[in-house]
Amino acid sequence: MRFSISAIALLCLAGFVHSNSLANLRRHTGAELPTISIVGGTPALAGEFPYLTVLRLSGYLCGGTLIGPNHVLTAAHCLSDFPATAVSGFKVFANTLSVNGGGTGSVTSGVKKFIIHENYNANNNDNDVAILVLNTTITTVPFIALPTDPAATTLNPNLTTTVKTTTKPTTTTKPTTTKPTTTRPTTTRPTTTRPTTTRPTTTRPTTTRPTTTRPTTTRPTTTRPTTTRPTTTRPTTTKRTTTRPTTTRPTTTKPTTTKSTVKTTVKTTLKITTKTPVVRAFSSYTNETAVIAGWGTTSFGGAISTVLLKANVTVLANSICSSQYGSTFVGADQLCAAAPGKDTCQGDSGGPIIVKGVQIGITSYGNGCALPDYAGVYTRVSTYVDWIAKTRANNP
Repeated sequence: MRFSISAIALLCLAGFVHSNSLANLRRHTGAELPTISIVGGTPALAGEFPYLTVLRLSGYLCGGTLIGPNHVLTAAHCLSDFPATAVSGFKVFANTLSVNGGGTGSVTSGVKKFIIHENYNANNNDNDVAILVLNTTITTVPFIALPTDPAATTLNPNLTTTVKTTTKPTTTTKPTTTKPTTTRPTTTRPTTTRPTTTRPTTTRPTTTRPTTTRPTTTRPTTTRPTTTRPTTTRPTTTKRTTTRPTTTRPTTTKPTTTKSTVKTTVKTTLKITTKTPVVRAFSSYTNETAVIAGWGTTSFGGAISTVLLKANVTVLANSICSSQYGSTFVGADQLCAAAPGKDTCQGDSGGPIIVKGVQIGITSYGNGCALPDYAGVYTRVSTYVDWIAKTRANNP
């Protein structure tokens, strides 16, 4: 388990043996703490944990699990101090009982790249999850199963809508309408000639009043001259013949009008099956019996194991974990497990904790090894199944 700086110093004073020329159980600096593996374990059987992997990281040791032909799941703190170029010194052994790899069906692979969770917090090991991308495709070794959420794939019948698609192709075509040719007949008005009108000459006769002689008054004789009006002859008025030209309206033919009105009434109601985004229903695994396995030290400050060891522990309630670790423990992202005299210890961070064949956690940290008041702490895999799937898809 993870422990204090004073414990590291004590460990250095005691000195522990590193098999296979491993300079350290894992890389650590400053407040960083050594990795963990199995205390109180027994040897695993051949083929019992084929998906369990030994990670030899440029002289440091961690564990991991094969989750696909090209991907290994491990802890972020195993890789957080390495630059991306360090992968040239990484080796992965799968389906082996030996810390050095080898054996029937064993597979060795190099590493192409690694991806650490973007929110990994080295102070409390929150989001302590990472993925290695192998440069060899492994198809002969089974993969570990990860938690599934039944509620995420169960359909809610209330959200299933059934729709019928109705299409009415109504076509209306109006017949061709042609108006007949209209020709007005030629209209010719006849010539109208008024006859010559000649008024006869009018001559008024000379009027001569007789001389009237009054005895006292003698007016001079007044003789009005003869008034003759001249003959008035009006000129002959001849109206001009008015002939209106023939008016023929051109034939009016309206083009064929065909209204192709297609009323297409399409009711498209799709039958949509929606996966209900309900609250995740992963098990908390509280009080479940779990299996831990790895190649780490068999006691606090002891030597690593050259063979794969396993042990049974019980998953504890988050409330117990919080009482032991305070605010460092993040119940949504972590779980803890323990059993008397059994625990993970130095040498195999990144290894699994398994319930009924499903990896529910990644070995992360702890206080000491198998101490009665401190359980081992693991990254809660169910919280990260979506991140794991997305990371694998983006890094084939």
